[in-house]
Amino acid sequence: MVKIKSNRSGLNSSDTSIEIVREKNVDRKVDAIFNITNFYLSDRDIFTEIYRAGGPALELRFRQLIPPKIGEATITPGYNLLAKWIVHSCAPIWEDGVSGKEEDIMLARCYRHSLAICRTYQIETIVIPGIETGLNSFPLERGSQIAIAEIQRFIRANNFLKKVIFVCSSESEYQVYQNALLLRIWQIPIPKTEQFALDSKAFELKKIKRILSNKDRNNELKVSCVKTALRHGNDGIKLLFKILKTEQGELQYLAYDLLWEKATERGKKRLVSYFPWPSQVGMNYSKLRNLLLAEKWQEADLETRKLMLAITGADLRTDRLLTQKDIENFPAIDLLSINEIWVRYSSGKFGFSVIKNLYDRAEQDYTKLASQVGWLLKNNWLKYEDLTFTNQAPKGHLPIAWLVPISFSDYWIARFARVGWNLIFDRLESCGINEEDND
Repeated sequence: MVKIKSNRSGLNSSDTSIEIVREKNVDRKVDAIFNITNFYLSDRDIFTEIYRAGGPALELRFRQLIPPKIGEATITPGYNLLAKWIVHSCAPIWEDGVSGKEEDIMLARCYRHSLAICRTYQIETIVIPGIETGLNSFPLERGSQIAIAEIQRFIRANNFLKKVIFVCSSESEYQVYQNALLLRIWQIPIPKTEQFALDSKAFELKKIKRILSNKDRNNELKVSCVKTALRHGNDGIKLLFKILKTEQGELQYLAYDLLWEKATERGKKRLVSYFPWPSQVGMNYSKLRNLLLAEKWQEADLETRKLMLAITGADLRTDRLLTQKDIENFPAIDLLSINEIWVRYSSGKFGFSVIKNLYDRAEQDYTKLASQVGWLLKNNWLKYEDLTFTNQAPKGHLPIAWLVPISFSDYWIARFARVGWNLIFDRLESCGINEEDND
């Protein structure tokens, strides 16, 4: 452990203790823990540790929290933590910049705003997890120097901070902080105050655009960034429309959903022409998507049947049933779109691929599957009107109306539906559609 006492240049006769310790556990009996992370990314191990240790009350509070902008900070109670408070701030992402000056400024702002909160709440002892300066690919040496510089700058100007503890989880982090504190103490250049006028909203939007244009960035990171677009007003809306026109898959779907949520009735009519789920035969799936979004499960089930009959031409036949040939030749693009819409807007609860995954896990035993998804209840096969069309339905319960007449009997679902499901499962495989196990 390295421990330095820093005199406050005559502002007060007492000292501030700056300590560097090597430990995994960041939870200590102090006034506050700094949580300098990025609220929109999943790469936040230290935050997860703090989040779990804080308990259910912190989880609830965090869900209600309006995330701070990059470089800004907010505070919550520590709840089950030993620390009384948690000071949260949103860190910049290091994006392989040439100079990194903007990133330096934003990281420094994280500390300045966090320390300003300490002054407001008269927080005297703080813990700062060392790994947070290496978060989001921010260079650890650079980040550690900024952290220590900002702490020292604050100590010089304020006379109440008693103890600062940097907690490093590895030997390499410990050495970096040790060098930064011992070799550069009081000598690190601090950005001029006027530099901190950098617009955090413009900076954040700029970073989002860089990440989206970087092919090497993983999709999870891009999804997290797209979710923040509407924070940027008209510029964010323009960005979402660009994504809607140029991207495919998850980013495109997300952009559409965000725009739809924000749109007026007039705007929604315009959005329909950008609907991202394609059809080989010119089918429009926006009604199905909207029914599922509204959790109108039975209406969505019947709409799915209507669409599938229309795609195959079975709606023109007297029996209005899909044949083996219909299923075997069902357009792959349309099957993918229908399935993805069901899976996405049921949060992974319903859809063809969900049912197939359950079927495979049931060792392809149809009776076992039917019991699990709620078609077979206490050895009784249910009729359509007896199925559950609420959020309480078992996983994999829907869609099913596509397969059978609406007035089908329990005998139908017990015998004939089994054949239809085997055909659709085979078609899913031939189209390369599979639902990974989410459990």
